[in-house]
Amino acid sequence: MRNSQKRAEVHARDVAYYEAHYPELLAQYDGQWIAILDGRVVGASDDAFKLMAQLEADGVPANEVLRRHMTKEPELLILPHL
Repeated sequence: MRNSQKRAEVHARDVAYYEAHYPELLAQYDGQWIAILDGRVVGASDDAFKLMAQLEADGVPANEVLRRHMTKEPELLILPHL
């Protein structure tokens, strides 16, 4: 597991990658959930749960990836409080 400072740095770079490449990512992955780690897309699926299962099967640390739902339309996500 990466230490917290390293994880924060990787996360910041992944957010920067996402923002810089948003148009290309949207064109390629419209309607899908994507996972980004270390500046590259490491998984994509039309279902968030399937994406998580795919990451686990591929040995990708799901708790360290940047996950985004790629859509042309704005969406409101309501997440339960845990």
